[in-house]
Amino acid sequence: MAYISLAKRGESRVEINKSKFLGVAMPVSSVEEAEFAIEMLHEEHPTASAIAWAYIIDVNVQRFHDGGEPSGTAGMPILSIMQKKGLTRCLCAVVRWFGGIKLGAGGLARAFSGCGADAIKDAGTASWCETVNYDIRIGYGDLGRVEYKLADYPYERLDTVFTDAVTLTMRAKLSEKDTMLRLFDEWTGANMEAVQNGEIYDYPWQIDVSE
Repeated sequence: MAYISLAKRGESRVEINKSKFLGVAMPVSSVEEAEFAIEMLHEEHPTASAIAWAYIIDVNVQRFHDGGEPSGTAGMPILSIMQKKGLTRCLCAVVRWFGGIKLGAGGLARAFSGCGADAIKDAGTASWCETVNYDIRIGYGDLGRVEYKLADYPYERLDTVFTDAVTLTMRAKLSEKDTMLRLFDEWTGANMEAVQNGEIYDYPWQIDVSE
């Protein structure tokens, strides 16, 4: 099943009234992965005055933490940004180094949500779905035709190995893999062999890095 998440890790930096903020956003696949990433942030930034975060794994698993800031001024504003964008399976954290000037509840909420939003924008969004790789072995005589035909289809060629035949490692959405294999069969006159390469996994398709 497809879902909308972040395309990659993103970061942002801003200084407001002498306080420095670092935003970090990334896709995560589980609570354990999110918690580990948060733990790493604490290890990487031991001098931070606060590390607020929020993550969404699915509709039933959404958590946030103010990181030592007043209740409701940090974690929840970050979570709200993620919810409004319809994101899932992702984490966004904002690290703060206090500069000596208090921002007030409203100022804190704007700073944390703004820095988090910028990190999310830097990461970009993508439609993730179940994906599978296949090693498809074809004859040399069919390679030109196959390459020409592939230009019209949304499959990704990951590798090409030349031995006594040509083996193409192809990536396709799980929902489209039967169509891909049928097309290869047609293009080669049934002169091909296909073997699944690895497990089914989630992969970001239709990336929008400017979101």
